[in-house]
Amino acid sequence: MTAVFQDCRLRGLSLFFVLLPGLLCSASLCCAGETDGYQRDLQERARNLQLWQNPMWRALLHMGRSSADESRIDSPKFFLSPEGSHNPAAEGGLTLNSFFQPVEPGREGEHPQCLYPARYSWLNEQLSFDSDLLPEQSCSDLRQWLEAMDPDGITMVFPESYLNNPASMFGHTLLRVEQKNGRSPLLAPSINFAAVTDEKPGIGYALKGLFGGYPGRFSIGLYADQVRAYGALENRDIYEYHLGLSAEETRFLLLHVRELQRATFDYFFIDENCSYQLLALLEVGRPSLDVINKMPFAAVPVDTIRLLTAVPGMLQGVHYRPSRRTVLQGRTVKFSRVQKKIVRSFAVQGQPADRILWNSWNSAEQAEILDAASDLFLYDQAVAIGKNDARAPVFQHLLALRNRLNVDPSPDDFSSPVRPDQGHGTGRAAVGLGSDDGIFFVELGLRPVLHDLMDPGPGYVNGAGIDFLSLRLRYYPEQDQLKVQSVDLLNIVSLAQVDQLVRPISWTARIGLDQMRYAGAGDRLTGRAMAGFGLSMEITDVVSGYGLLTGELLANDRFEDGLNTILGTVAGLRSGLDWWNCIFQARAGYAFFYRDQWLWSLDFIQALDIATDFSLRLRVTREQEFSGPTTETVFSLLWYF
Repeated sequence: MTAVFQDCRLRGLSLFFVLLPGLLCSASLCCAGETDGYQRDLQERARNLQLWQNPMWRALLHMGRSSADESRIDSPKFFLSPEGSHNPAAEGGLTLNSFFQPVEPGREGEHPQCLYPARYSWLNEQLSFDSDLLPEQSCSDLRQWLEAMDPDGITMVFPESYLNNPASMFGHTLLRVEQKNGRSPLLAPSINFAAVTDEKPGIGYALKGLFGGYPGRFSIGLYADQVRAYGALENRDIYEYHLGLSAEETRFLLLHVRELQRATFDYFFIDENCSYQLLALLEVGRPSLDVINKMPFAAVPVDTIRLLTAVPGMLQGVHYRPSRRTVLQGRTVKFSRVQKKIVRSFAVQGQPADRILWNSWNSAEQAEILDAASDLFLYDQAVAIGKNDARAPVFQHLLALRNRLNVDPSPDDFSSPVRPDQGHGTGRAAVGLGSDDGIFFVELGLRPVLHDLMDPGPGYVNGAGIDFLSLRLRYYPEQDQLKVQSVDLLNIVSLAQVDQLVRPISWTARIGLDQMRYAGAGDRLTGRAMAGFGLSMEITDVVSGYGLLTGELLANDRFEDGLNTILGTVAGLRSGLDWWNCIFQARAGYAFFYRDQWLWSLDFIQALDIATDFSLRLRVTREQEFSGPTTETVFSLLWYF
């Protein structure tokens, strides 16, 4: 009986093992079939909900809101579908399917759920994934990264224009991630978008950037590094605009930044630049912003700030962070010439120029001098070599002298000037009436961006002007003649003032076209490229003077070989208040290859601001070009927008 029982048990076990593969196969086919069915169900629900045309999905692909818009992302590896850059539905379908991929051991962080966390988070919110049929991956690296970010909000940061770098002459924008842990903002992460290149910034860099010659990429760094680069080394005042994004909106924005590590963009200096791409990023955090569609012709950084601050509830506060040069000027604004001389001597050689006078001052006065000398040393070092080395012997000596004084540092209390977003609009239109040696004309002008020396000053860098693609047209009714009077492709002026402590170089550069007068030929449109270098200094509290040596290249068929060169000088006086500006300027130059003659001009210009966005301007010019002297007067009404 026992033997029979054992035989039956053995036969039963044998039958079980024979049937086991079939049972496992059936279960696997059942699960696979259920998973396939769930994938088809998700795809159908996504189509029914029209998710692939949803503004959020298009924002995640960096597509415009029109169905005809393609993605601004130019790296194919960002997309799962070969058609992903222009077909959001194809990219969406493959994205959903990719979330079902099995995890490869040792490559968990490369699973699509981890590579595209913003896509996964949003689609999960829209479709409510079944975790039994679509398991959520742990993505431990992503989770640790988010924990380190500790997001609580976003601040947009605006370092003002830096004219010594043509690629930054309109300013720059970046984002700072506010954190819940209460650490110093300097230790917070920053999000930056910039061109990727090993070339040094310069005219060639800017020109190549005009035509998308570089790839652009998002990067994450430490905000303290940005403050050091912009505020300390480039001496740019920094404005920090705290935005009204919630912690959850910021977290989702960071998820998208994480997946953008796989993306590159063609960088365009005028439109698809840092400010434009950051606006697109903010629209991912809060799609209701819809600010990209409101951008004007050029994505000027200050205009993007104006767009954001105009959104109700978006601006939560502004913090001003002065540059090292601004701090130095603030420390020494009440110093006498003798005090400034000793500050300079300490910064250069670590010793006072007048030791007897130095010893006569009390500890508080000496502390102020040494603090200013330390700032001046670091400023001079940044200008000379583009970086700061705190180990330099002179700087270490200054710190040692300062530490011997039992005096607390004076607080850096700098009130914010008029913010850049509170200045005049970057666009400008003008209509004027004038006389050209007694001949009446009507003049129309248009400038897309940005600012010249006669525009209202508040909100802009004093002594700096940048005109880009400026155009003037003239109509002479008596001759029924319309002509292009001038075109400024680019016109830059930087009249940074020298004093006892800082000695910046003033400079100017221009590329454009002008009507020039030729004896026997009248006005002819002439190409002009000019550059000049010199100095500017304060004469009184409201008057400054400047002088520059200039070189100019002219192009016109009146010249032999079509070209001519002029070497000359420019000198002028500037005066102004917040609502009024005035310039008197004299220019003289010698033309070498056409009649070998002197060209000169005298200009008197004044502007009166009559409202927030309107100004009146009068210009009187007496000049001699390649003909006899002429006099021109123009009275214009300017509108800023």
